[in-house]
Amino acid sequence: MRMTRTIRSDMCFHRASSEQPKRLTRCSEQLRASSRQAGTSAATFPPTMQVPRRTPLSLSLGSLGDIPVRTLISFLILCGTSTGFAGWTSSVRPDDDRFSPARASIAYVEDGGLPAFKDALNKLAQSDHIQRLEFIELHWLVSDSTFQHEVFSALEQSVPRELDAAKRSAGNMHNPKMTALRAPFAQAVLATPTVTKINTELARFGLRVSRIDQEKLSLIRDDKGQQQFICFLWLIVSPTKHQ
Repeated sequence: MRMTRTIRSDMCFHRASSEQPKRLTRCSEQLRASSRQAGTSAATFPPTMQVPRRTPLSLSLGSLGDIPVRTLISFLILCGTSTGFAGWTSSVRPDDDRFSPARASIAYVEDGGLPAFKDALNKLAQSDHIQRLEFIELHWLVSDSTFQHEVFSALEQSVPRELDAAKRSAGNMHNPKMTALRAPFAQAVLATPTVTKINTELARFGLRVSRIDQEKLSLIRDDKGQQQFICFLWLIVSPTKHQ
């Protein structure tokens, strides 16, 4: 199922279509039920980022293996279309004197949130947590049709042969043609207009996207037979070098 959200120049996302709301509702309920059974949370830490000691291991992406991969992939595919407004949310993990300082993150979510990325960023700044921002979670944004186009275009320019080989492969995350595409995919994400705009907003606070973390990169076909990437995706945030 392809998403119909569009990205405006001000990073504002519109209401998504809801052609099959009942199906999507069942999908959401299925993943949330699986998450409760596995003891997981909707929030996930990037796999290469150290998880605070008091954070349950189930919050790290590595432990999402407790939930069947098929369930996770189905969730990203079927729930790519929301029955409400997609948007941006910011969150802060409170200080814990014994284990870890506060950590801030921003996520693009299926339902609710603020309409523009800069709004979530400004909210963190108003709460004096902007310098604690460590990552931006884009799992839901990966399926966006505009973002897909941006990534495919970047890959077609940088690694056309590798992209073509991946498209002709089975497309699963363990396929050698897909594993060979992981590094180029990360570079392509960094080069997208979407991430460029995010970097522009981050620069106001002396921050930048320093690298990409991804998990389970795969190629699937939507209901129209068109290929699209699916994966878990984070933008890792760091201070600019001159700070």
